[in-house]
Amino acid sequence: CGPGQCGAGSRALKPFYDEDFEQPLRQRELVATMSDHQSLLDHINNLAVEDSEEENARKRHVKAVCSMGGCVLVIVALAAVGAQAYMADRALRQFLLPRASWREGVTGCEFIKRMPAGEGAPTTCGLGLGYLRTPENISAGMRLPGCRGGPDDNFVASMRRFNRANPWKLVTFPSRPGDAGQERVNITAWWLPVADSNAPRVVVVHGANQNFNHWAVQTLAYLLRSVGFAVLLPSLRDHGLSDDSPTGTAGWGWDYYLDVLGAWDYAAADPDGQLGGGAGNASVGLLGVSLGAYASLVAFGTEPQIPAAWLDSAVVDLRAELALQIQGDLSEVLGLTSGPLPQDHGFRHEARVLAPAFARLLAPAFAWPAWLWAEHRSGVQLDFKTPEQALRQPSEGGRSIGIVHGLNDDQVPRSESDKVLLMAQASHEVGEDYFAPSECGGATHEVTHLWKPNDYRRRLCEFWTDAFGGADFSKCDDPALPDLEGVASEDAGTGTQGPAPAAGAADLDSDLAGARAAGVAEAQDEVEDEAEEEAEVEDEAKSKAEDHAEAKAKAEAKAEAKAKA
Repeated sequence: CGPGQCGAGSRALKPFYDEDFEQPLRQRELVATMSDHQSLLDHINNLAVEDSEEENARKRHVKAVCSMGGCVLVIVALAAVGAQAYMADRALRQFLLPRASWREGVTGCEFIKRMPAGEGAPTTCGLGLGYLRTPENISAGMRLPGCRGGPDDNFVASMRRFNRANPWKLVTFPSRPGDAGQERVNITAWWLPVADSNAPRVVVVHGANQNFNHWAVQTLAYLLRSVGFAVLLPSLRDHGLSDDSPTGTAGWGWDYYLDVLGAWDYAAADPDGQLGGGAGNASVGLLGVSLGAYASLVAFGTEPQIPAAWLDSAVVDLRAELALQIQGDLSEVLGLTSGPLPQDHGFRHEARVLAPAFARLLAPAFAWPAWLWAEHRSGVQLDFKTPEQALRQPSEGGRSIGIVHGLNDDQVPRSESDKVLLMAQASHEVGEDYFAPSECGGATHEVTHLWKPNDYRRRLCEFWTDAFGGADFSKCDDPALPDLEGVASEDAGTGTQGPAPAAGAADLDSDLAGARAAGVAEAQDEVEDEAEEEAEVEDEAKSKAEDHAEAKAKAEAKAEAKAKA
């Protein structure tokens, strides 16, 4: 630096020429000094270059790490989206999308297929193939849960005799018009009268993935008829022989309640004279099972003239039900498989043990996107009408609600009926609240009436007798009623008998003549054999599970004793 321009720690350099005289020696010293400075500058530049290269290397490393982290995040996000889509698809198959069981069991084609070759057996089963399965012949091939349906079971034997002795008719009527653009469709139902043409009537509504030929509603219809109540048993839209809906998916709170109201209107008014005259609004009630209880409860809240509703295993909160479905699917997926618990204490065993807990934690995260997808897939508002809205409606004239639920129900938790009970007590008359530890051959959903049929029949009879303003409850404990929990016998009572079978039943007898009748008989034998085999497999599985539990308990006790020692 020049004179007067130097900062602290710097050395002043003389100029090339002094003001007084030339100094060659100073000039040489200055050149040498400047050469040293140049070397220092070069060294500093080299250090700077090295620092720059190291900095660039660090930046490249950071970019590489960030890029890898970004890829991991993208992969995790894609995996989460894929898992959401997979679980939503699994859940919606049960909750929303159409299934073969919606139309299953309408015809007897599956029995005709078992006929020996060369006797005209069809190769495929479809709607309209084979003879129509009716209330008269349906019990011959009906598969019930393990606690009912054996060769010595008086429940099925009594039901079979009763149905053969009483008339039935297939009727069709329109659903009630909706006020939000819901499609009006034709609903098909079984009309199941009793001997008294003036008897009160109950509309019985089936559950999810079922129709009017499902064992749950057919057995309930028998219990009602056996104590003197006529039954109208419809299939909801897209189910059984009823018309298709525009969406082709489960309607839940959007349109199912309109099908129930259409059935109630038909039973009350009998507009086409098929039921022997209208019963009047005060003499027609609703009974729903599972999804049918959901639709019946919405209909009950929509139509204030309905005197009473009986709700068995009711679904109330759709989103909670979807979350429960996802929880079950997650538990199965996280547990790697379903079936008996692996006896070895390896990874698969631990996964099966821990899966339910993880499933409970993860289910809410999967349920919300699944609900959005369900509404998008259906194209309608699934909770347009809800049971909560129905129960908020004040009851006029002491309208009654009956509530039944299994304490161990593994498909619809009893907490759903707890909600109904709490809300109903505030605005309605609760005529029956029956929570039972029902179980039937491993099944826990919709089986309370099979678990203790005599007690269920009595409760059902007393509830509806009171709901319809009756005073004679003696029929509910009539000694002539068959013991449904006893052993079948030829002289067992059949309950209230009706008139001779209708013309439709006679036509059916002629249709079942010859090879078809032989095929049905053979099929029934096969059904019974299969039921026995399934029972043996279940017993063997239970035995293995008990042995495993006992071995596990011994091992834990031994380990505990060893630890104490």
